[in-house]
Amino acid sequence: METLNYEQQHIRDWLLKKPLINIRKLEDIAKVPRATIRHFINERRSLPFSHMDKVVDVIRGYGYVPMLQE
Repeated sequence: METLNYEQQHIRDWLLKKPLINIRKLEDIAKVPRATIRHFINERRSLPFSHMDKVVDVIRGYGYVPMLQE
């Protein structure tokens, strides 16, 4: 897996601390391909930049705060 940038690592750490979030539902709501986020969490792939904004838009509703806004 390629090295994660700080923003990707921040998203991954946040998701790992939220085990009750249903990853499949998150992928459906964010309209990203199935297993994209699961592979990202399990360090098999990085989160493509083309999907990052979609995922962040959804997880903000669950309390996620992007790095630049902390």
